[in-house]
Amino acid sequence: SFIDRIRVSLSRGERVELQNHELHSFGSIEQLAELVDQVIQSGPRKGTFHYGGLTRLTHHELGTQFAKMHQLDSKLLIAKKRPGSKFLQTPEHY
Repeated sequence: SFIDRIRVSLSRGERVELQNHELHSFGSIEQLAELVDQVIQSGPRKGTFHYGGLTRLTHHELGTQFAKMHQLDSKLLIAKKRPGSKFLQTPEHY
């Protein structure tokens, strides 16, 4: 998985290149489990469910937070440039 790749690479002291030009709404597994429980309790429904967290992060930002949380070297995480761009895109440029 994405997080496993980061964890293993940083544990080995390897650099990891991560996107820094797309925002995602990552959600926790605990919140997803609560949502599934609520859907089961409320009975069958038609339709599609969309799930995401409230905080918008790039892959690089998520990797950095994960590294710091687990005392891994976040300096090994390299922010990838936006395809076709000479400049590194950061969220404040959106």
